[in-house]
Amino acid sequence: MKTRSIVISISFALAACSSDETTKTEHDYDDVASAVGSSMAKDSGGDAAAMSDSTDLALGVMPLGFSLSGAGEFGGERLGLHYSYALVCKDASGGALSVCGASTDRLSAEVEWSGELDLPRLTASVEREGAWTVTGLQADVATLDGAGSFHLDAIVRPDGLPERGVQLDYQAAYDGVQIRVDDRAIIGGRASYDIDAERTAGAEIDARFSMDAEVTFTADGSATLVLDGTHEYRVDLRTGVALKI
Repeated sequence: MKTRSIVISISFALAACSSDETTKTEHDYDDVASAVGSSMAKDSGGDAAAMSDSTDLALGVMPLGFSLSGAGEFGGERLGLHYSYALVCKDASGGALSVCGASTDRLSAEVEWSGELDLPRLTASVEREGAWTVTGLQADVATLDGAGSFHLDAIVRPDGLPERGVQLDYQAAYDGVQIRVDDRAIIGGRASYDIDAERTAGAEIDARFSMDAEVTFTADGSATLVLDGTHEYRVDLRTGVALKI
């Protein structure tokens, strides 16, 4: 399983035939927020789902639709996406465990998922890979740190507006993400992204541009997403819906 090291912010590169950055529109910000929200959400099989899966598997709980495919390796299907996890588990003293289970306190995971995602407001071809560590699984709240990369080729369907195409390639870093162990809820910490994006019109590339993004997770099951330091959204971590603040 491949891993990548990752830097953080959201970049949407330059127009295809120009060295000058394309002017970003309000629609661009909204489309990026929708795509990023979906890539984080539990109901769309995003980061929140993968973090919950990792915690389940580390503690010996097999998620529905998953199975053991090798020593420390698991695979499964959800919402049209295929998932692969490779785990190394340790107890509270740092000793390696031959099998992940109820005594796991620390986890190292390599994660991959890909497939076709079909949601009410977004359809996307998705590829994702990364690596993270989780510590404190014997406590009430565990802490996750790590990095990953995404590719989304998406059609966004905003309410009352024509559908729009957007392609995102982005890198993510996770810093002190807090996971409540008893229900796997994300209740704190931060993530940052570096995204390269293309706005498409039919089969043609309409624009390329860059964007910075920061995510702050909160205890109420949501996250605050800030794009370019100026455009702020509230993201529901279950549904992925991103509402402008």
